[in-house]
Amino acid sequence: MTEPFGFLLAFSGDDAGDIRFALSEGADALRWRVLRDSVRTTDVTTAPARSALVQSSDVTRLHAAGAVHTFRSENGVLVQERDGALVKHGIGDGESAIVFAGLGGRTWYLLAATAGGLRPYVTRNLAGGAWQPASPDGMPAGVRRGGVVTVTEDEFKDLESHA
Repeated sequence: MTEPFGFLLAFSGDDAGDIRFALSEGADALRWRVLRDSVRTTDVTTAPARSALVQSSDVTRLHAAGAVHTFRSENGVLVQERDGALVKHGIGDGESAIVFAGLGGRTWYLLAATAGGLRPYVTRNLAGGAWQPASPDGMPAGVRRGGVVTVTEDEFKDLESHA
């Protein structure tokens, strides 16, 4: 199967050389499982999660629904802009964010990078910035940075053997 089925999170803590992976099915709620074995990124052949995403160390730009959504930190608080206009100030604490669409296209996820690790948020209204805290179910502790890609069902099953 070539349709997106789940998500693979590549992450690291403070030691940039320590890259680990977590896997989640693509339902409306993310339930992460950290993989016990190393997985080569060449084992995953899919594209970044469902939308054009450009990240720098402190700014994320997401091209979705004909608009550019910018997520940045302002004095340790996450801010969302749409085409340069303020949408939401105070999504939550954080220095940067990973933002991606759920597989059905109705749900959006934001993983805020905080001093205590990645903190998940969810919305069904990207344009309105109606972010709500989400369950950190299985979220690896101490994660400071990372990236998310979609995986197919076949890739998911192969990766699941490492969980």
